[in-house]
Order: sequence, then C-alpha cells, then structure tokens
Amino acid sequence: YPVIMNEEATNLGDYLEEALEKITRSPLNMSTQGRSSWPIDVTIKKLGSNQYGFFEPSILGNNYASLIFNEDKIDDVTQMRATTIHELMHLVQSLYDPRNRYSKAKFESPTLWLDEAVAVWCEGLMIQESSYISPVRNGNEMAPFKGNFVNRPDDPQNFGYGMSAMIKYITEQYGYTRIALIYDKIKNGSKAIDAVKEGL
Repeated sequence: YPVIMNEEATNLGDYLEEALEKITRSPLNMSTQGRSSWPIDVTIKKLGSNQYGFFEPSILGNNYASLIFNEDKIDDVTQMRATTIHELMHLVQSLYDPRNRYSKAKFESPTLWLDEAVAVWCEGLMIQESSYISPVRNGNEMAPFKGNFVNRPDDPQNFGYGMSAMIKYITEQYGYTRIALIYDKIKNGSKAIDAVKEGL
C-alpha cells in the first residue's frame, strides 16, 4: 500500500480479520481448509472509479490467491467494510471450487451467480444498520426473472446480485449453516442449483 496510507491499511486489516471471523465461525462456519499458507496478500492501489475491490485467484493455486482494494475508496468505511467481507467470501468460496488451479484462475466459475448471491448477502454481516442493502443489488432486483437455474444466465454476475434475496430467505428460514452445506455439495461436484437443492 502507499506509505501515506498506513492508518487506512491498518483499518482495512481490522475489517478483514473481523470478516474472516464472521465467515469461518459459528453460525456460518465456512471452511478455509483448502488454503494452508497464511496470511493473505492484500494490496491497496488505484482501481477503476466504480470499483471498491476484487478477489484475484492465482494460477499458482489457493495459497497465492489475493485481495485488492481501491485506495480512492478506502475512506468510505461502510462500503469498505462491506467490500472486505464480499471479496473475502469469494476467496473462501474458491476453496470449495473443485476445478484445477489453472481453470480457477483463468475461467469464470460455473457457480458465479451463486457466489455473487452469497457474497452480496454476507455484506450485511459487517453492517450494523438493519436497513442495509448492498449497492450492487440496487438495479438488479428483477435480475432473477431474467435468469435460468439450469443453464448459464446471460449475465451471471447481475443475476447473482439479484439472487442475494434467495440467500437471505434461505438463511432466515433454515439458518446460516445451510450456506456451508451448499458449498460442501459444490466441493463434491454438484452444479449450483443442485447444490442449493441438496443443501436444503
């Protein structure tokens, strides 16, 4: 990170540690078993004006996947807290992805819509206001009606943003532990919609 951003980097580290705890501890209990090397490399640098951060898989494998955050957005505390858990969740989701490291680094995840739905839903775990709605969900509320569970949606990312409502419903009706059960099914080779059905 830029040397003048020492305080911001420290705050970001605190958000990431809090996010990791929320993802891996009860009641969510997602596993990080697929990664044996810690800590995670995190970079703060200039990104596009609309981008807060992203998860970057590595062709070298799970232990080299990293996170990148936008230095121009680092002072937006609410959105940066939401972004840390969103992108960290993508890193954890990648540990459940049964594909080889080359495919994970170079090709779109076959579970992209589900990954986005879960990552958008979990943003609320980092925000105190009960009325919080992820900005990426805004404008995508109707996206589920354009999607298809069996085939790849035309826009799996926006479809997933809209499907965060389904994840919210699942967690409220069946509990947070269902998310880990769904990803266990993905780890064993199930397609996204089959994993949701089997996890329920």
